Amino acid sequence: MNTLYVTYKTPELVSDQIGYDWFHTLFRVGCESAADLSTDEEIINAIWNKLRTRHILAADNNEPLFYYRTWECQNYTTANLLATNDGQCGSWARFFIDLL
Repeated sequence: MNTLYVTYKTPELVSDQIGYDWFHTLFRVGCESAADLSTDEEIINAIWNKLRTRHILAADNNEPLFYYRTWECQNYTTANLLATNDGQCGSWARFFIDLL
């Protein structure tokens, strides 16, 4: 079985220093949060409200993602957040941007 995600707009590749990867969790959280919504404002608000719950599960293992689970957390990217299920403010900011 393969999951199909229908996005509001075609995802754009970003070529900055941090980079962008097409992570399953991004599509899952974004599409589930914004299901059936049709404006930029509605979609952004729905995704933001999902993040505010602080209950985000990684798509590959259904484990929760944590904000500073360990105080010494040095994960600054979406990739690191998803690889370890733990992130600091920078990785969560990137996660939100990548969701959008």
